Amino acid sequence: MDTLADFQARLGHTFANAALLAEALAHPSYTNEHPEAGPSNQRLEFLGDAVLQLVLTDALYALYPAEPEGPLSRRRSVLANGRTLAALASSLGLDAALHLGASEESTGGRARSSNLEDAFEALVGAIYLDAGLEKTRACLLAIYGPLETHLDAGLELDNPKGRLQERVQPMHGNTALRYE
Repeated sequence: MDTLADFQARLGHTFANAALLAEALAHPSYTNEHPEAGPSNQRLEFLGDAVLQLVLTDALYALYPAEPEGPLSRRRSVLANGRTLAALASSLGLDAALHLGASEESTGGRARSSNLEDAFEALVGAIYLDAGLEKTRACLLAIYGPLETHLDAGLELDNPKGRLQERVQPMHGNTALRYE
C-alpha cells in the first residue's frame, strides 16, 4: 500500500502544510462520520476548480496563439471535464488516498468519477494554498503531460455534432444541418 509520501512524489509536490493535504483527501462522507478530522474537501474543490481553469486557459492561450475564443473554450472544457480529471486522479493513485465514509466506501465511492474529479480539484486548491500559483502550474502541467494527447481524443468525443458541423459547412456553406 502506498504511503502519503509516495502519493506526494507522484504528485510532484510535498506539502509544507500537511493539513491541506488531509483536507483535500477528506470526502464529505468521511468528515460527516469523523467531525474531528476537520473540514471536507469541498472548499478546496471550489478554489481548485478556479485555479485549474486559470492554468489551463493560460497554457492553451500560449499553445494556440492564433486560435479564437470558441475553440479555446472547447479545448479547455475537454481538459477540465470530469472524464479527464477522474483519469488523472486515478493515474496519481488519488482513489486509494481518499478518505471516505463507510457508506460511500461500501457503494463504490472510491471508483466514482465524481469523487475523483472533486478530489482532484481539491488537490489543486491545496497545492495552490501550500505553494502558490507557479508551483501549482508546474505540477498540473507535469500531471497532464502534453496537452495535445488529451485534446486529440477528447475533442472528438466531447461534441460530435459540433465537429460534424465544422467539417460539413465548408463543403456546403452555412446551411443549417437537420438531425433526424
